[in-house]
Amino acid sequence: MRPEPIGLCELVRSVISMHAMSAAGKGISLHAELPPQSPIEADPLRLRQVLNKLLSNAIKFAPSGDVWLSLETTPDWITLSIRDSGVGIAPAELEHIFEPFDRTENFLTRTQSGAGLGLSLAKNVVRLMGGHIEANSEEGVGSCFRITIPARASLNTDQETA
Repeated sequence: MRPEPIGLCELVRSVISMHAMSAAGKGISLHAELPPQSPIEADPLRLRQVLNKLLSNAIKFAPSGDVWLSLETTPDWITLSIRDSGVGIAPAELEHIFEPFDRTENFLTRTQSGAGLGLSLAKNVVRLMGGHIEANSEEGVGSCFRITIPARASLNTDQETA
């Protein structure tokens, strides 16, 4: 990790703009809910990778509709939420989505590509930043992935990284 002061709103806007064409191609509207805030200290490259993964998953698994990326801040913590109006995740599958090689679809009926490593890697990166990631979902309604990280960098190297 290489923490540095970053403007989080600018980072979020750039991530959204990277995905605008793929979202528009599926008829998905991207929305950002960004309050004014001061810079935080985090690894911009790693945080961008996590947000790219979560936003690309939201677009991938939403047949159409809306995807929101919102930001909430306190003096000590930053929470980023990615919500979609997609297909949702079954409760039994939701328990395992952060495990390596986990796929939420049966291999015979799978319609989306990927090895099932993205969410596991995202979880590890967020933990190394001293934060945590969680997911809530309802089948047929959509999903919400929430990242909470310290507003000032603190590397969490004592955590398991697998």
